[in-house]
Amino acid sequence: MKHISQPLIHMIFSCLVAGALPLCGEETSTIKGRIVSDHTDDEVAWLGVFVGRVEQGIEAWSWTSVATKQFSLEIPDTKEEITLIALRKNSVPITTRITQRLPNSEITLEFERGQVFSGLVLSTDGIAVPDALFKVRRLDGTSIQIPSEAELEWTTNEDGTFSIGGLVESSYEVHVALTYVPKESFFIQIKDGEDNQQDLVLADAYHLKGLVVDQSGEAVDGATVNSFLDPPMWKDTSGNLVLGAEMGNARGYLEFHRKNSFSTTSDSKGAFQLGPFVSGQGLKVSASHTDGRATNDVKVFSENHDVTLVLSDLVEVLGTVVDAKTGVPIEQFTLRVRGRVTSEIEHADASGRISAQIDPAAWGIVIFAPKYVPYFKKDLKLDSLDLYDLGIVELDPGTYMSGQVYDLQSRQPVEGVLLESWVRHHLEDNGPLGEHSLISRFESGVRTRSDVEGEFSIGPVPLDESYLKVEAHGYKSEEIVFDPHVSRFEIGLTARDAQNTKIVARIQTASGEPIRGDVVIYHVEESRYPAIRPMRDGGYEYLAYPGTYKVWAVSSQGRSKTVDVNLAEGQTEEVVLVVDPSGRLRGTITGLKRAEDPFVTVLSGNNLVQATGVVSNGSFALEGIGTGLFTVRVQTSMNRQLEQSFELSKDIEEAFVEIAFEGNSRLHGKVTSFISRDRNSQIRAIGKEKGSISGWGDLLDDGSFEIRGLSDGEYWIEIGDEREIGISSSNEESEPVRYEAVVVGDTELTIDLASP
Repeated sequence: MKHISQPLIHMIFSCLVAGALPLCGEETSTIKGRIVSDHTDDEVAWLGVFVGRVEQGIEAWSWTSVATKQFSLEIPDTKEEITLIALRKNSVPITTRITQRLPNSEITLEFERGQVFSGLVLSTDGIAVPDALFKVRRLDGTSIQIPSEAELEWTTNEDGTFSIGGLVESSYEVHVALTYVPKESFFIQIKDGEDNQQDLVLADAYHLKGLVVDQSGEAVDGATVNSFLDPPMWKDTSGNLVLGAEMGNARGYLEFHRKNSFSTTSDSKGAFQLGPFVSGQGLKVSASHTDGRATNDVKVFSENHDVTLVLSDLVEVLGTVVDAKTGVPIEQFTLRVRGRVTSEIEHADASGRISAQIDPAAWGIVIFAPKYVPYFKKDLKLDSLDLYDLGIVELDPGTYMSGQVYDLQSRQPVEGVLLESWVRHHLEDNGPLGEHSLISRFESGVRTRSDVEGEFSIGPVPLDESYLKVEAHGYKSEEIVFDPHVSRFEIGLTARDAQNTKIVARIQTASGEPIRGDVVIYHVEESRYPAIRPMRDGGYEYLAYPGTYKVWAVSSQGRSKTVDVNLAEGQTEEVVLVVDPSGRLRGTITGLKRAEDPFVTVLSGNNLVQATGVVSNGSFALEGIGTGLFTVRVQTSMNRQLEQSFELSKDIEEAFVEIAFEGNSRLHGKVTSFISRDRNSQIRAIGKEKGSISGWGDLLDDGSFEIRGLSDGEYWIEIGDEREIGISSSNEESEPVRYEAVVVGDTELTIDLASP
């Protein structure tokens, strides 16, 4: 069935009257009708009015939806033949000619159940598939164009069963669609008087199955299993490569994660099931429980039916919360745990006693109480403890500061000014992970805005540890260190004249020819990344605030070098961004598995020069690389990587590379004396021979690992942090401690970290 054409859609929206879709300005008359049925399905019927002979691909004069047994229908006043086609789910379509057009004439539409096609949808690994979407197309007969909302659809039930009524003896094409597998078509033959039942087995649809257990191996009921698809790079909502991989922008990653994450719950036997997915789809899976236990992320692939997620044992936290000035216990407070999962534990105890069990991978504890400054305990190391005593936790009641914000020139109060107070040491101490500082900044912050008179009150704040940041549109930001001896602040703001502070960026070739592209301007102090499309002459003026900027250009002919700009108030800085359009790389990628996505980058040393989006088996091309010695690196979503060097010069303007992922060997085993960390660890296999496949995989909590798709040969084995994106070549000047392994087919390896 086809969607209604674009010209007709335009006509429909411009002429929509009373639910029908008549042609504009055409004389019409009304007929009445009623619907009867030999079955009890209460479904909406769609009535299509066709003028003239009903032929292949014909468009309707109107479509009308009817949800009652009695209806009225507008038809055109014409001498041509008029045909009515009625569609209803699980009913045989009705085709009837409208011959009587006398006043008060009535037509009857009698829907029949017809033949029923039923069965079960199964994945390739034999598991019932719920929520599969069906569409059915009759292969013989006339196809008419219908609006998308009138297309009939069915879905499988929770047990994977389906039932499609309204069929007649004929041949049909059945389309089955799922979220993470390609749409498949099945051809069926419906016969009268026979049991039209058939199970549909999908050709490339596999599940991930496993168990959630505790440290003793006992099944855990009701654990939440979280997972998301794991390609090598993220894309934005338009499908473009997210520059955040280079700039630190997390927006593209968060959008990707939102659209590609899903969860389920373990049953009474601890079992869980996800999918289906195409063969070889990479996923990251973790589990958590409402009691605070959790697991690290585990990188797995579809088709795996024996994944085990082990929830950590909990660590008991003790302590007493008191007022720092009086020593009196604080009765009501909240303990927030930061780690693999964030949890909050409410306390109400007259003695101020802390009693909580938390995940051993937690890196921080925050204690909140009304009218007190939050208490932070970061960089916890709990993975080897059963009991952790915080001792006496003193909450600072702080104080409240007040004041007025005014325009320094006019002396008039400024309304709506944002004032934020933070504890200084929380901002300066980044901890082992960068996100610690951000979270501490957020949780320790106190915020308010000035009123119509510019007045404000903010608190509680610890005077000897805090500072106040003041921001208002059109004014320079101010930072004020609190003075313990001053209880009221008068804050004068200086107006900012952004019109006189500019970056004038121009994109051109080395010969000075202007080219079109994107200018990326990164404000270092404020972490802002506006991407600007310049004018056709290759120039653009950006009104900027004073500060430090990094500016570069990206065009179809290549990427410029990054230019640093220090911009003072009222200054105009002209930046010429030179793109070298010479140098092309073309290549082929072969040997990829189903659902294995490659991502191609070109490096000059350790610097990114060019990158593609996700490509597939076949050819790729990159323009505007420039001249020099380069490395092309291809990483895949199945944790495999190949590198190859090439050179471009004035004499060699184009290079060609062949990237062949032909490895089918597996390295698996266990790392003994391994201690699970609060961040995931990975094991990497780096091919010693130049041009050989390298790969990596997660180290599970028990030290086990698996790396698939390697070539046979000699490898360096490294253990490190998952934050290290990519695998370094084996010829770097400073190498980490490495182990050796020879991979042949299915190879098992044991590494003892305790051995020297």
